[in-house]
Amino acid sequence: MNELKPCPCCGSTARPVGSRSGINPHWKLCRVICDRCGLTTANHSTPEEAAAAWNTRATPPRAEVDVEGVIVDVLLLLPNDGAVKANVASCIRRALSRATGGNDAT
Repeated sequence: MNELKPCPCCGSTARPVGSRSGINPHWKLCRVICDRCGLTTANHSTPEEAAAAWNTRATPPRAEVDVEGVIVDVLLLLPNDGAVKANVASCIRRALSRATGGNDAT
């Protein structure tokens, strides 16, 4: 069986457990459970499947970005040339529009 990662909720160790199925007493169901908080996987057919499910982590959400603040910072870092700043601002607006599904024809 694969090595188990720490619990994603509390960081404690986890262990595999098995139980007999009520449907078929010869069929053993396997899952992984946290020793501290009790977080558990669903039942799986093998310890390897349960370990793989336990070790799978959701992708963390992307951090919120202050887009307006980034644009202001970029514009402040550019040379003091109005035409260059206007061109860069226009490019940024079009890119943001495309990224959010808006009309980028401007």
